[in-house]
Amino acid sequence: MRRGGAGLSGRLLGVGATIALWAGTAGLTAQEPTLDAVDSLTARGDVERAREVLTSWWEGAWAEAARLERQRALWLRGRLTVDPAMARRDYTRLAVEFPGGRYSDQALYRLGLEAAASGNLLEAAARFEELASGYPSSPLRLDARGWLSAHREEISDARRQAASEPAEPPDEAALEGRETPVAEAPAARGGKTRVETGRVRGRMTVQLGAFSTEERARRFAREVEAAGYDVRLVRLAGSELIRVRAGRFEDESEARALGSRL
Repeated sequence: MRRGGAGLSGRLLGVGATIALWAGTAGLTAQEPTLDAVDSLTARGDVERAREVLTSWWEGAWAEAARLERQRALWLRGRLTVDPAMARRDYTRLAVEFPGGRYSDQALYRLGLEAAASGNLLEAAARFEELASGYPSSPLRLDARGWLSAHREEISDARRQAASEPAEPPDEAALEGRETPVAEAPAARGGKTRVETGRVRGRMTVQLGAFSTEERARRFAREVEAAGYDVRLVRLAGSELIRVRAGRFEDESEARALGSRL
C-alpha cells in the first residue's frame, strides 16, 4: 500500500508541477507585457510565447519607451527572430543609434560573425575593429582582436584589391562600360523606394559592398532595398566580385551624402 500510495503521490506531484508551470507561464502573458516577461519566457525555453509577448510590448510600449528599454527590446528581438535580415537590422540599429550602449558590443560581435560567415571579409573586419577600439571594457574585444589577428593577411589583400578598383569613372560612357548588370536589383522588380538615391545618370556611384557569390550579393541587396534604397548588382571587367551599388551622381557631395546615410 505504501508503495502504491507513494507512486500515486509522485504522479500527482508531477501533475501539480506541470499545472503550476503552465499557470506561471500563462500569468506572464495575461498581465501587461513587459520585457522582463520576455526574458523569463526565453530563459524557460518558451521562445514562441516570448515572441508574442515582445510583439505585444512593441505595439503598446515602444513609442513611449525609455532609451535603455528600446535597446533591450532591439536586442531581444534580434535574438528571438527567425529572420536573419531582421536580426541584422536590429543589431545594426543598436550599433549605430546607441553607440556605447549596453548591448551594442554584443550586437557588433554578432554582426561581425555573420559577415564573416557570409564571406564579407571587409564588413566583418570593420565590425570587429569598431568593437575592439570603441568598447575597451567589453570582454568581447579580445575575441574581436583575435579574429582580426587571425585574418590580418586576408584583410590586407581584400583592402588592397578594393583600393585598386576605380571609385570614380571619368565619364558616363566609361561607367557604363565597366559595369555589367548581374540582374535587376530588388527595387527594380517592383519594390517601393522610400529614399531617393540621386540622379540616374552621373559619373559617380556609391558602392555598398562587394561579394564573392551572387547569392550573398542578392541577400545584401534585398536587405538594403528593404531599408528603402534603390540598388543594383554589377560586375567590373577583370574582377569576379559582385558589387552592390546605389545611385549615379554628377556632384561628389551628393554621393557622399548618400554614403553617409547608408
